[in-house]
Amino acid sequence: MVVGSNKKFLSCLLTLKTVGWEAAERGEDPKSLPNHHDLVGPALELAKKVGSKSTTVIQARQDPDFRAKGLLPQFTAANQKIASSAQQVRRFSILPNVFTKKTGELKADGSMDRVKIMKLYKNFIEGMYQEKK
Repeated sequence: MVVGSNKKFLSCLLTLKTVGWEAAERGEDPKSLPNHHDLVGPALELAKKVGSKSTTVIQARQDPDFRAKGLLPQFTAANQKIASSAQQVRRFSILPNVFTKKTGELKADGSMDRVKIMKLYKNFIEGMYQEKK
């Protein structure tokens, strides 16, 4: 989810495809599975492609290679297609959990509840806008 209204630049809250995401898609509670943080599909493939040993979202969040070699080039490529620098994403944060209907980040129709997400992940958002030293 892209955020940044009234900010100097846009940022992105990012969720990765996990076993928990797959469970949520089936209507199950992702956190009921002991391996709900395990990466699957494109997220796991990306980790392997860039030589990351990350197999869980927690590891991916802490892995500089996953971020710098895996995700950052994807954002850079997407930004190059956007003419206005004001519309380019400058920072991103990998969230520890997926958005689900059960936890309220997704509405009944599957759309994001932006207000709830902004409240739940306020600290992540604020962290992306802190001045870098």
